[in-house]
Amino acid sequence: MRRLGLVLVFLPLLLATPAQAISPTKVVTTQIDLTFVDTDICGFPITFVENGTYKTTTYYDKQGTALRSVITNQRRYVATASANGKTLFTNYPQVIRTTFANNTRTEMGLSIAYHVPGQGLILINTGRLVLDRATGDVIFSAGPHDVVEGNVSAFCDYFAAP
Repeated sequence: MRRLGLVLVFLPLLLATPAQAISPTKVVTTQIDLTFVDTDICGFPITFVENGTYKTTTYYDKQGTALRSVITNQRRYVATASANGKTLFTNYPQVIRTTFANNTRTEMGLSIAYHVPGQGLILINTGRLVLDRATGDVIFSAGPHDVVEGNVSAFCDYFAAP
């Protein structure tokens, strides 16, 4: 009788199938000459142009609610910054994770590194940066993030009129 009781307790557990989460979705996006002009960073217009391909993978719970998304580069993703006849290039090997439950965006790795040939690095954002998506406030920062920290003088000096 005791054995039968154990079988009756464990049999439903053995036969039960786990609830399946919905499979992640994957979307590949290619940017070609995505252009915007920023007048805030230096007080004069700098034109940024982005080109490359990235993949967004979104993960869901079993009810279909999006939990998080992760953006990774598929192919080389580059950007140029141009002003006053000068242009610099940077790569974007960064990973970006958005967590919907707490509405945060986590940027990991190198997002920008502008180098002047013969002079070296003038602007870098790298490490880990956690942002509140609603307010844009920085929740956590590790590593140099020149744009967030306002350390842009070398970048602006380079692009200032000759």
